[in-house]
Amino acid sequence: MTLGKLMSPLNLDLDELELELEWLPLYGEFAERFTEALDLVAAGIEMWRPESCEEWHPEEWAIEATAEVSRKLYMIEQALHRYPALGIAWAVRNVGSWDKRATDSQLAAALAMAYGCRAINVLRAWLGQLANHVVEASGRAFVDDTMINYPSVYASIIDDYRTDDSVAEIEARESAADLLGRARNSLVFAELYRHPNIPVEALTRIGEQAVRNSRAVTGRKAGERSGAARQESNAGRDRAICKAGRDLLSSGRSHSEISGIIAKRPVAEGLGSKSVREILRRGGVLHLS
Repeated sequence: MTLGKLMSPLNLDLDELELELEWLPLYGEFAERFTEALDLVAAGIEMWRPESCEEWHPEEWAIEATAEVSRKLYMIEQALHRYPALGIAWAVRNVGSWDKRATDSQLAAALAMAYGCRAINVLRAWLGQLANHVVEASGRAFVDDTMINYPSVYASIIDDYRTDDSVAEIEARESAADLLGRARNSLVFAELYRHPNIPVEALTRIGEQAVRNSRAVTGRKAGERSGAARQESNAGRDRAICKAGRDLLSSGRSHSEISGIIAKRPVAEGLGSKSVREILRRGGVLHLS
């Protein structure tokens, strides 16, 4: 049983998956993230190996557990945020029907694997979307030829699509970073659970602090994503205003009147002539006198 069969759309084993990822556009830029995610998944599987015996197949059980954790990830996170003192292992065990042989350490490792796989998915989906845009616009034959024979041209085309939807990139980057952080945190707990001499009180304090940190990061990232979306929306509006300004100038309108004309049009989205004029200046349509 491979990881991918249970963690759709990761439909390959880890080695094959790594080879597949290398064909994605911009892979070099995100190789470190992909490698970290794959390493976290592999480390999670290793956490199951000490329990192996003849009838107990740890790698297969780890993958099956990770698949169930991934399906129930939202419920696990809700349980953990509601009762942080009970810890990661309790949150995972509470929402699933696990074999009793699965230890707290192994369940925390399965959670780390689920987060690692989701991080791969997030980046893979975004980069794949960029590649699909180029294929849809230019055709598979052109893309294959350009990728192999004119890689710099292909990179330039990809960058154009990337620029057009910068918010999607911001969201993919931030989501992957958050998921990888959660995976690392879960692996730390998986290791701590392997040491019974660590007091329960200490684990409780660490778990509660981890939840508090997660809440703070989630809130901050949500604000940053909202701000980025607003900036991207304003950038589109500003480009439209500058285009309208250039069109008016080409039609013979004077520099002094185009701000007032645009301010009365829907493209201004309610901005006054002063604000429109400032946008036209920043866009190089008007110049400071």
